[in-house]
Amino acid sequence: AEYGKKNVSWRFSGSYFDQDGVVPNNKYQRTNLRISNTTKIGKYVEISPAVSYVRSTHLRPRRSTGGYLLNLMVWPTSNDVRNYQNDDGSKVGVFAADPQGETDNPLWNAYNNESWDETDRFLYTLGVNIKPTKWLSVNGRFGYDTYTTTGWSFYHPQSFVVAANLRGEQDNYWRDYKGYNHTITATATHKYKKFNGRLMAGTMWQDYRTEMFAVVGNQLFDAKRRDSANTAPNTRRFLNRNLLGLNNERVSRQLAFFTEASINYDEKIYFTYSHRFEQSSTLPSKSRAFNYPGMSLSFIMSDILPFMKNSKAINFWKLRGSLASTARLNSPYSNQSVFNNVLSSGLGFAYGFTNNNPDLVPELQDTYEVGTEMRLFNDKFTIDLTYYNTKCDRQIMENFRSSYGTGFVLNTLNTATTRNEGVEIVLGVTPVKNKNFSWNMLFNANRMWNEVLFLPGNVPEFYISDTWLFGNARGGLVAGGPTTGITAIGYGRNIN
Repeated sequence: AEYGKKNVSWRFSGSYFDQDGVVPNNKYQRTNLRISNTTKIGKYVEISPAVSYVRSTHLRPRRSTGGYLLNLMVWPTSNDVRNYQNDDGSKVGVFAADPQGETDNPLWNAYNNESWDETDRFLYTLGVNIKPTKWLSVNGRFGYDTYTTTGWSFYHPQSFVVAANLRGEQDNYWRDYKGYNHTITATATHKYKKFNGRLMAGTMWQDYRTEMFAVVGNQLFDAKRRDSANTAPNTRRFLNRNLLGLNNERVSRQLAFFTEASINYDEKIYFTYSHRFEQSSTLPSKSRAFNYPGMSLSFIMSDILPFMKNSKAINFWKLRGSLASTARLNSPYSNQSVFNNVLSSGLGFAYGFTNNNPDLVPELQDTYEVGTEMRLFNDKFTIDLTYYNTKCDRQIMENFRSSYGTGFVLNTLNTATTRNEGVEIVLGVTPVKNKNFSWNMLFNANRMWNEVLFLPGNVPEFYISDTWLFGNARGGLVAGGPTTGITAIGYGRNIN
């Protein structure tokens, strides 16, 4: 619904979504309401606030290792998968009398190993545009996002996924998120003869905070309940700060200042240069500040070369090139190892199995690209050809496995250097075009190749443990190999 009067307009929208998945016991519902306003104040100021509310609930089966999909892949074809439950609700066995002695029936798994969450979310945004003169404009974008999620995940006491002596698992959690961000820019433009210039400067601020409380326990009393009181008190484990009566916190802050200058000559030659200066709370203080540049240059050759201006074959020809650097950051608190609660004999505190790194630096990505665009024979044919080359240096690898002799299982490190190259071409054809009808076709093709240029000597292989599902194969990297490689444990062989 919309309503407007003079310099003020309002808009209200709402939607409701209700979906049952193809997989049993998979339901998702979402309600979305939004109201927005645009108001012009005087000659120079325009504001556009908006408020959104989203409520969602999601019930779904547990996935990954031990989930319904992998179980279905190994389930014997001679057994009717629909015969999965006895009259009392217990699991029907196939080969073993012990429920934990064999893989869960996929349907039984989908209905009994499940998770649920409910989220209430509010989003507030404000846009401010100020144009005090023809050549200067100031723009601000402000946003505040907050949501609260409550949920649980559940493993049935008879499930193969958990050991028989644990008698199931119940995990209940609460999460509260508050995030604020703004971007403010000032842009000035000027024209001098055939030169057109543009200068922009701005700042960005992000402040994201998440608080969490969770408890997981075993020895379930009732397989139909989904609350933490259904677990034995001596099996309950909490997040670190929860035992102190506090919520676990995850805070990330980022500040940036940036500028961009662009100039074009007679709308034939275009040049742009940008630079960004950032600071991030996720990095150690000694490497918290960093900066990176970017630039681009393009030529409209069909306007520059005199003999092409009246060409019937080539209607438009552009050459372009660009250089850019960007940085990627680490997760909050991955620069300092922390103590965890010890629930085994002796209690107290000890380092967890994650080895965080106080010497982390930002990951850097340098990219250059060259390309051309052409329109031929009254725009009946178009060509867009691009070559790109991206080098990632000091790549941040989190949660990778190294020697357990370090006292940790998972590690965080600036490790790999990789390069990714490729060629992409897009061809367009317009076989028919008139006042009443047009027919356009696009064809695209690309060829990409990549390589791991460097890994430290003490990291002969980096693999993603979550991809290690069957046998010895997993997604992994080795020096000299591609970034899309699959690695495995090999066998030593003699010459025979």
